Amino acid sequence: ALPEKYRQAGLWVTRHPPKKIDRIACPWLLRKFIDPDALILFLPPSEVLTVANKFDAISFDIEQGEITHEDPLCTFEVMLDRFELHSAALTRMARVIRAADTN
Repeated sequence: ALPEKYRQAGLWVTRHPPKKIDRIACPWLLRKFIDPDALILFLPPSEVLTVANKFDAISFDIEQGEITHEDPLCTFEVMLDRFELHSAALTRMARVIRAADTN
């Protein structure tokens, strides 16, 4: 079961623009498996943590964010671990996403 904060989170914030694969795949994962009604805001990087704190939102894929890269894992992989989402298909996707997102 997900912690209560994540079950009804509603508001998620990350950096604008969603140009790298991790920042594109994470919102898909959120809406598909974690928070189907999630509102996802793409903000200037300098505003993400401030908005997250002000509105009790969950920040992701940003340095010092609540959910972000944990070497060597990309944010997508961290979300899979955090929310205990385990399947062969998601594991394969995660490998591709990490390879495309990181050096």
